[in-house]
Amino acid sequence: MMSSAAGTLVVSPSMLSFGTVSIGQTAAKTLSLQNQSSTAVTISALEVTGQSFSVSSPSGLPAALAPGETYSLNVQFNPSAASAVNSQLTIASNSSSSPTVVIGLSGTGTESGTGTGSIATLSGLSCSSASMTGSGTDACKITLNAAAPSGGLVVSLSSNNTAVTLPATVTVPANSTSAGFTATVSSVANAQKVTLTAVAGSVTKSFALQLNANVPTLTVTTSGTPSSYGKSVTFTARISSGPTGTLTFQNGTASIGTGTINGTTATLTTSRLGAGSHTITANWPGNSSYAAVTSSAIIQVVNKVTPTVTWATPAAITYGTALSATQLDASSTVAGKFVYSPAAGTVLAVGSHVLLVTLEPTDSTDYTAASKEVALTVNQGTATLSINATSIAFGNVVVNTSATQSLTLTSTGSSAVTVNSATLKGSGFKMTGATFPVTLAPGQTATLNVQFAPTSVGAATGQLTIASNSSTNGTAQIALSGTGVATSYAVNLGWDAPTSTADPVVGYNVYRATGSSTAYQLLNSPPETQTAYADSTVQSGQTYTYEVKSVDASGVESSPSNPFSVTIP
Repeated sequence: MMSSAAGTLVVSPSMLSFGTVSIGQTAAKTLSLQNQSSTAVTISALEVTGQSFSVSSPSGLPAALAPGETYSLNVQFNPSAASAVNSQLTIASNSSSSPTVVIGLSGTGTESGTGTGSIATLSGLSCSSASMTGSGTDACKITLNAAAPSGGLVVSLSSNNTAVTLPATVTVPANSTSAGFTATVSSVANAQKVTLTAVAGSVTKSFALQLNANVPTLTVTTSGTPSSYGKSVTFTARISSGPTGTLTFQNGTASIGTGTINGTTATLTTSRLGAGSHTITANWPGNSSYAAVTSSAIIQVVNKVTPTVTWATPAAITYGTALSATQLDASSTVAGKFVYSPAAGTVLAVGSHVLLVTLEPTDSTDYTAASKEVALTVNQGTATLSINATSIAFGNVVVNTSATQSLTLTSTGSSAVTVNSATLKGSGFKMTGATFPVTLAPGQTATLNVQFAPTSVGAATGQLTIASNSSTNGTAQIALSGTGVATSYAVNLGWDAPTSTADPVVGYNVYRATGSSTAYQLLNSPPETQTAYADSTVQSGQTYTYEVKSVDASGVESSPSNPFSVTIP
């Protein structure tokens, strides 16, 4: 299977002219690099030739651009002499269309006061808030003593504390005397003083920002008190927004477990608390952004109880089948001896029967005997449900459109099979067709239609669970998968399965040729199990020709189908 080509990188504008700028002043312009394809593009190198020009990027290289993502470059002109200067910026990438892009750079240096970039110096640095608690943003501003030159004035910014981050530079636009920027503040565990610094040429300005310690709030609650001995109880800790990691739940001074903070909550479920009264607290150790905190205590009461016996209703059996651990499989969280009636090895007559189990606990001091009954049906014959697929893969589906595939349920046993339910899980998946419960006579079929309609870009998974009284695979699970894509076009292929063949078909291979080429490339691996395929890798303006070959269990392909051609608008 061939690998996909890299995406297409588009650079705008195609050249940059900075006009006239006074010697010693700096003018800046922005260059946009956009990935205008459905495949990632990697920018590997930036090179500026000539003097007086420089370029800075928002992150280090190489830099990968996802489909549709834009990468902005800051290009600066700082003339050192009164003359016209020409240069060029070379951008290297793995773009399929233009792996090397050259951008022309030009500007003219003039004596101070004679160019459009008049003399301007840094005169002030200020922010809206001088004191902050917790995380947030502070609106800040750079001011000049005169209007910035035609190319703008670039001011360097820095913070002496990693808790406050600033953009590396801010540009005061041409003819303006100020420019704003945002200081991003992180929470701190201890009070700290931060100095923000702005530098332009030989002038430096600073601003003092006070960061106050952030002490989170923490509470703990229980899923219910009193609870039962041997039963699970869940403790939920709620902490104010910001802290991450794990916190510890304690019974008095002893730890009973930890919970991972998910958003603003962490939980611990335990069945280890003995009968009696317990003092429960939660504590978080703190980090560099937030102070440590311990919750107030709650009381959890645990009562003695009769043990619970868990025994699912067993699937129907065929007459002549002796009772075994398959039917006699009761369980409990309490250790003990299970006594069954009828006992293992008994062969029951055709019809409905009641099975009884009695639990004799090992710990008779804390537990009493418990019993449970279940019904068992003995059938004359074997009920078997066959499903034509164990998974359904939709492939790539354009966001806000849908794709549908069918699943066939067939009664292949010697007696009727009852499909009790079909349960679907997974975002973007829907199910239509048969309603449940439904009983299928031998040879009878039912069809389920499964639809994938993604609302966002990305891979999605789901599961279709089919419960029946089938003698095998009574709870069948069908894996669902699909990927929402933002492609503009897709070719949806469909074909008829062979009506007669001595060699059973297990799937299909789809091949594609591009333009006038007669070289076909395999699009899918492994073979498709359905008679449909969506090709979402097509590009506008291209003509594609498709062929389909069926594949048997040994991987041997059939002759190709009739070719089908389509031109993408």
